[in-house]
Amino acid sequence: MSAENQPTPILLAPGGGQVFNLMGVSLTLKTTAADSGGQWFVMEYAAPPNFQGPPPHWHKVMTEIFYAVEGKITFRVGEQTLEVGPGGYAYVPPGT
Repeated sequence: MSAENQPTPILLAPGGGQVFNLMGVSLTLKTTAADSGGQWFVMEYAAPPNFQGPPPHWHKVMTEIFYAVEGKITFRVGEQTLEVGPGGYAYVPPGT
């Protein structure tokens, strides 16, 4: 591996990263797709209580992984409504 494409470790203090605000939600980009060779990115998503989130959708090729730090995250999967709370985890593969 040449020096030009050598991966670079990323260490961030709590609250570190590039912060964006979108529709009342704080998004903190921790690792970009460019940082990972286009394979993935990590974003902290801090929504206010009772935030409805995006409309129902699916991704053709992107996997989403959610980890609830506090509060709860509600998912609609087919006809089911599923919820994870603090410490809860959700893996949403492409096409779902």
